[in-house]
Amino acid sequence: MFAIGVQIFGADALFKHQYVLAPMYEINQNEFLGFAEYLYDGRHSLILNREMVVKSYDEDDNDINAYTIKDQAQWVSLWRQLALRARFYWGLGAAFERERLHDLRLGISSSVQDERVVGLVAGFDSRRQQWLSEGPSQGMQLRGFAETSSRLKGAYTGNVYRGDWRGHLALGRSVLGARWMEGWGQSGAELFQLGGVFSDDLTFTPRLNQREFSLRGYGSGEPTLVGHRARVWTAEWRMPLVDVDRAAMTPPVGINRISLNVFADVGAAWERGGSPDYHKGYGIEVMLEPSFLYLFGWQARAGVAHGVDEGGKTQVYLRAGRSF
Repeated sequence: MFAIGVQIFGADALFKHQYVLAPMYEINQNEFLGFAEYLYDGRHSLILNREMVVKSYDEDDNDINAYTIKDQAQWVSLWRQLALRARFYWGLGAAFERERLHDLRLGISSSVQDERVVGLVAGFDSRRQQWLSEGPSQGMQLRGFAETSSRLKGAYTGNVYRGDWRGHLALGRSVLGARWMEGWGQSGAELFQLGGVFSDDLTFTPRLNQREFSLRGYGSGEPTLVGHRARVWTAEWRMPLVDVDRAAMTPPVGINRISLNVFADVGAAWERGGSPDYHKGYGIEVMLEPSFLYLFGWQARAGVAHGVDEGGKTQVYLRAGRSF
């Protein structure tokens, strides 16, 4: 798949209102995709998203055999307590997702699958970022989710519980980052699915109904990486390489910083009552900070990942955003 798009984002002077608008067009399958988010007072958010996920492809010519289109909407409201070095927050929200599978080999599209979720969220965040670091360089973030689809007339029922911990330790100019995600789902809930290289934390507020998690070196939809239980461990060593801090005059586009990231992922998804079968992957990424109009900066990463267990492969990718 190959998509072209633009991103517009902004805020008022007091950051009472913030927004992101990112439409995209996927050329090969002629699909309109995109993401939009509005945040009020740093606490109340509305998210609309339409994304395409490749489920299978021909390894000889790389043609897509099957893909899904997901239409998603989410509302989350948070209440928070701020301190000098940390913040606590808790809140509630609801999410809706409609998914359709397109099988190009058979020339058909499957029936629509609707997902409806309401949930509670809570978190603690003490992360801080130093002037020369490419991201968070110290502190931790802990988030908890309790969600249910029961009696909402969707495709799934039952409860899902998820915990997500992230820590950062400064080592000179470099940073050691670690993540631990743990998920539990009842038998009628949607399955967890590991695989892919997509980015995390591209939204202002926590995401509900998240059942797919990156495991670099593996494709999305591997049968051995699906289940009602899930666990992912990630370790990353991040090192700023050079501050380029240069931009052209016309048009005013440039690069601020280039960093290196060496990572290892370990994850498993399994059924309740079973035992985890861990899959390992490792790789290296170059992280870039392009700038536009001297003001608007964002992060992108180009990487190579290799999965060493069943279903593993070597992936080369370019993504917007950080890994976590």
